[in-house]
Amino acid sequence: KPKPKPKPKPKAAAPPAPTKKILASWEWLDDDGFQPYSAEDSAALEGSFSTKQTGKVSIELRGWKYTFDFDRMVQCNEETGKERSVRRLAGVKRPAEGEAD
Repeated sequence: KPKPKPKPKPKAAAPPAPTKKILASWEWLDDDGFQPYSAEDSAALEGSFSTKQTGKVSIELRGWKYTFDFDRMVQCNEETGKERSVRRLAGVKRPAEGEAD
């Protein structure tokens, strides 16, 4: 009588998703210094920047339309014309969605 084949071992489960994402963080300059964009706004900016990296792109953030000029690293409010410097900080740890710092 042939021996029964051993049952295959279940494959190891995929490792849990990391609790921290390493992305670029974006900041805008006001009278008190650079201020961080929200994680959601930074993700929107990073998506546009990683696609273009140069030139201009129009993005709506917090109900306002802005033109971002990645060559000059400025944002311009399309309604008011107010222009502010922006900067990109690469490799900054951000909490995963729904997680506190």
